[in-house]
Amino acid sequence: MKNIIKVNDWVEEETDNMARDGLRTLVVAKRVLPELEFQKFARAYNKARKSLVDRNELMPAETKLKQPISIAFSSRLLTKHDHYTIIAKCKSKEEIDKDLTRLSLGGFNALVIDGESLSIVIEHYLDRFIDVAKNLHCLIGCRYSPTQKALMASRLRIKAKETVLCIGDGGNDVFNDNNLLILVLGLRVKKVHKPVLLQIFL
Repeated sequence: MKNIIKVNDWVEEETDNMARDGLRTLVVAKRVLPELEFQKFARAYNKARKSLVDRNELMPAETKLKQPISIAFSSRLLTKHDHYTIIAKCKSKEEIDKDLTRLSLGGFNALVIDGESLSIVIEHYLDRFIDVAKNLHCLIGCRYSPTQKALMASRLRIKAKETVLCIGDGGNDVFNDNNLLILVLGLRVKKVHKPVLLQIFL
């Protein structure tokens, strides 16, 4: 973006500061486009929009896992002293059974699990998974559907009797009002009926 926008030292400094803290930022700007330029933009935009249908298939599996792990280290959920393992791309309950057995034997205090594998966990081993996961220092989920997030938060809260924090960008992370109790806006805590930024399950 730096090559196509006007230099603004303040914006660059602020976004760099937030990036160092592991935070994502969104900068919004506007410009009036001449008709011909808009038509060119519209063609490119519509082409990109159609490609979003298969965006998950276009993203390499390795990248899907690197991003949440990187964020976990940036936010200090994980440190260099933690030993994490990954459960990803599982296709059968036999694979999940083997991974859960390995995890229950010890040696790891954190887990990264993707949505594809979690769907098998939910169908066959949910209670067993929670029994193992509740003893971990950190459980990181990536590529979860909103339904998977809500179900895991609810079950962890009930079975592990712990506070569970779910963070979403608000785009599709919509939980029903029965699950959503508190919204955190900066340093303020409010009861809400609509999810916006950070959702906490108590």
